[in-house]
Amino acid sequence: MRKFKIMFDKDKEIEWLDEMCRKGWAVKRFKYGLYTFEPCAQGEYIFDTDLNDKGLYVSQSYRDLLEEMDIEFLCSSGFWFLVRRKAVLGPFELYTDYESKIAQYRRIRNMFKGGAVLELLLMYIELGIFALKHEPMALILGILLLVMFFVLFKAALTMDDRLAVLKAKSEGGDVNCIMAQRMQKVRKMLMVGVVISCLGLLKIFPAPFSDLLAGVGTGIELVALIIFGWRKRSRNMI
Repeated sequence: MRKFKIMFDKDKEIEWLDEMCRKGWAVKRFKYGLYTFEPCAQGEYIFDTDLNDKGLYVSQSYRDLLEEMDIEFLCSSGFWFLVRRKAVLGPFELYTDYESKIAQYRRIRNMFKGGAVLELLLMYIELGIFALKHEPMALILGILLLVMFFVLFKAALTMDDRLAVLKAKSEGGDVNCIMAQRMQKVRKMLMVGVVISCLGLLKIFPAPFSDLLAGVGTGIELVALIIFGWRKRSRNMI
């Protein structure tokens, strides 16, 4: 059986794969959103996923280490790999202590943030081409890149929230206090964006530089508003 599902939250992905296994379907491999399942005993396996240790592939030394721990390496797709272990062997997680979990979520968050920044830069390039040459394809690509920016940025914010919770638990701190401090930083970021936009709109500097300032300021404001809305939602869910 095959299912197509785009997942940008590793925790929800594993919950889904474990639920499918409890229904008698164990994932065997996945490739860019296409999951292939095989019949199994209900709840036979527990799954987990992580970033490859070598960029686009998993090293043989890491695979050997997984095998020593009775963990079956299933496949690697893009920057991710998928593993499983027999449920009869007990609870299974690749990372069990706070320090290693925090390091994992930080790597994942940084990957999503890097991808989001790249998508945003490419979007500005395509929109610039559209403004100069009025090519419809450039506008379409710009819109698609903007959508991908939102998707990846949302995924990065999700990982950032998980990091905040893990850090609070590991340090015995208050999650709500940490989130409030982050909201304050977002407000400062929004004000910086407004100031930069105003400098651009006032045309104090030569035209190309003023337009650039206005665009950068608007971008900062947009990102700050996205983070503000996401943080507010996250606080209500805690």
